[in-house]
Amino acid sequence: MKLFGDVSTEEKKDDPWKDRIEGKISLYKVAIVSENPERVERLKSILVLYNIVRIQVFEINFALLKDEVELDEFDVILIDIDTNDDVEFISAYLTQYIPVNSIAYVIGSNDSISFAHELEKKGIKYLLNDVQIDNLPMLLWQGKNEIQKRQGNIITFLGCKGGVGTSQLAYHTVKAISRISKIPMLLVQGGSGSFDMDFIVEKPIEKDGSIVELDDNLSVRIEPSKPGWDFKDDSIYKFNLVVFDHNLNSILSVPQLNNVFAVSNTVIVVINRDPYSIKVAKSILEERNRIIMRDDQLADKRFFICLNDNKPFNKKEMLADEDIAEFLEHPIDIKQGYFASNKKLQEAHTSKEVKSIATLLIGISESPRKLLNKLTTNGNKKKKSKFSLFKSKSK
Repeated sequence: MKLFGDVSTEEKKDDPWKDRIEGKISLYKVAIVSENPERVERLKSILVLYNIVRIQVFEINFALLKDEVELDEFDVILIDIDTNDDVEFISAYLTQYIPVNSIAYVIGSNDSISFAHELEKKGIKYLLNDVQIDNLPMLLWQGKNEIQKRQGNIITFLGCKGGVGTSQLAYHTVKAISRISKIPMLLVQGGSGSFDMDFIVEKPIEKDGSIVELDDNLSVRIEPSKPGWDFKDDSIYKFNLVVFDHNLNSILSVPQLNNVFAVSNTVIVVINRDPYSIKVAKSILEERNRIIMRDDQLADKRFFICLNDNKPFNKKEMLADEDIAEFLEHPIDIKQGYFASNKKLQEAHTSKEVKSIATLLIGISESPRKLLNKLTTNGNKKKKSKFSLFKSKSK
């Protein structure tokens, strides 16, 4: 079904709102990411008509944002996605490289209602080329005083019992990510946890939900225990990446687990070799399967079992990897080895294993240019991409 019919797109005449709109948006600095010269000129002419003259054009495919474009300084970012209709691919790239506090629109040629709706569910504003872009100044004016709530990428570490090292693993992983990417990111120790993140980061953190800056692009927060499990707090919307550290403790709450899978882009279930943590992981897997039966789209979200050896491995007394995987009926996707000293633990974010986890969670296994070649074939003819930052390795 088409989102819009075929209508003419004549230039506006004698717009009575023009002066009022111009006064509100003329100071915006705008980035246009597009390889299409005609589309670029059309956008520029619309913006200049409202006295927006601070415009910078990046003549590249949006899939190359990682390599070639810095967008932190722009108030408005217009991304030309052309005929690309891979919602997960588009969402992943925008989440990764477009600052959440900017006003961002994607512009394309797909007039499908379902496509626009799927983007909207991810907080992405979509304009149909040659039909809606004339309305851009009005949309910018209307959105000027709105709180931007384009949700960033949410990664949830889910500890299967106290003492499996979930908080340490989550912290060192996000610390490693902060060294790879300069996007704003927040680590939240959930109200279900041990409230010891201040000890781990070696910096005072209030237990009232206050956000503390650790580095230029990394902040941390300890969530109050009540109400807890809050993935929609207003404070998280200014971060491109939000990492939650939660612990299921002794009770597997089905509503909480449903919420985790609904809002998270990636879930990492953390176990060690303690049989109890493995049993809890088994219960999580079973509940996940029931959730997927009700909503099969959740199967496309990334899901990993992480074996965290936070204690020395004793072959005679502890379960082997293959025994754990057999019981879970699910492979061990991530394995974190034991750090033999406090010094090594404190520097875990620099270890090869943690760096690999960080790359897995936010990185792309292939270069953007190779991914671009997969997206396009025979010039501008689109080839459906199987790539998704939010696809599970195994189901």
